[in-house]
Amino acid sequence: MRPLLMAGLLVLILTLPAVAQMAPPPPAPALPDTAVARLSWSGEGPTPSVVQTSAQASDFGGAVLVVLEFPEGSRPGAADSLVVDVDWLEQVPDLTAEPAGLPAATGPRVITAYRIYRLGPWRLAWGDAEPGPVRFVTGRLEDASSLIPVRIPRTLGGIPFWVLIVAEAVLLALILLLIFLRLRRGPREGACEDRPLADPAWYAAAMALSNLQAKPRDPSGDGRQDLDVLAGILRRYLHDRFLINAEEMTAMEIRNAGATAGWPVLQIRGFVRLIDHCDTARYAPDPVPHHALMGRMREASELIAGVRVVPRWSPMSAGDRVEADTAWQSLDLTSSPEQEGSAC
Repeated sequence: MRPLLMAGLLVLILTLPAVAQMAPPPPAPALPDTAVARLSWSGEGPTPSVVQTSAQASDFGGAVLVVLEFPEGSRPGAADSLVVDVDWLEQVPDLTAEPAGLPAATGPRVITAYRIYRLGPWRLAWGDAEPGPVRFVTGRLEDASSLIPVRIPRTLGGIPFWVLIVAEAVLLALILLLIFLRLRRGPREGACEDRPLADPAWYAAAMALSNLQAKPRDPSGDGRQDLDVLAGILRRYLHDRFLINAEEMTAMEIRNAGATAGWPVLQIRGFVRLIDHCDTARYAPDPVPHHALMGRMREASELIAGVRVVPRWSPMSAGDRVEADTAWQSLDLTSSPEQEGSAC
């Protein structure tokens, strides 16, 4: 998979320039929006009745005269107390000459000059009042009102477009060839290994019963502790043979679990009865004699012999098989023939 990954990354890297060349051109520049500059007093003062500028068009950085006409009897402040809310208008106190052609004033008149540092259309207003007519600011070197024609974007240099197409086709063919060879070769040898089969459940039970049989007996003759061990052997066998979590269940719970799992009642009933007897006897006040313990062990071996599975084709260690067979023969608790049950 690593060659395929590297080839895919190479195709992606070579595809990016082609995608960039096929991208749509940027939109043509649009005319700027009309800006509004608003005048006001730095403190309190009268509102002018007329706000006008000296020219409809001016150059970038040029001076624009602003004429403010006030009603008769009002007392406006000085020109240097005017403020503007934009930073592209800068007041020039020295240029205050009255423009030619102005009619005679009927009231106070304030004339001030501003240098404008913004291209495009703009309007002048007093406070929140309606702005005046649109004025234009042009550049010093060329006519900023005309749109520059949009040229075709320059393609990325260095590699012709057809070379990229050929390279991508070759790489795609290489990837398809690698995939074909990988599928044709099939899975690698040794990539998948079979999980070893678990030993039959009766092997561990035979070893445990053999150890219990050879265990020294209590001098007092009480076998209740051995009954507890026998019940544990049976529960572990049911867990391994019938896949029932019998080690954490009572006898009645084992019966219900076996019925729920779908096991035949006859296969589980004997184990349930023997486990219930062991649980009852080991907590009873009366001691359990040795011959009673041996009878319960004989019954346990008969129950296991009735449902145990003797492996024929399952791989297993020869030493484990001999050891388990020896343990089973050493029990000598039953003479019933071996029977093969269903698979675990």
